[in-house]
Amino acid sequence: WIGGSDAQEDNNWFWIDGTPFLYTNWCPGEPNNYGGRKQDCLQINFGDHKCWDDVQCYFPKPSVCAKKVRFI
Repeated sequence: WIGGSDAQEDNNWFWIDGTPFLYTNWCPGEPNNYGGRKQDCLQINFGDHKCWDDVQCYFPKPSVCAKKVRFI
């Protein structure tokens, strides 16, 4: 989960701080509320394209942080 949600209103996505999306990278066919289930949270897809997918919020997801380190 990367901090986006449409829990307040379907198909109206906002970041956790309440700001609207100015950029999107949805996977083809997403967001889709797959299987008729309400999917209100946003995850980065694990596929090669790293595009976005809507997902149910109650499924725990791992998180990964990356930062380039400069050695001196």
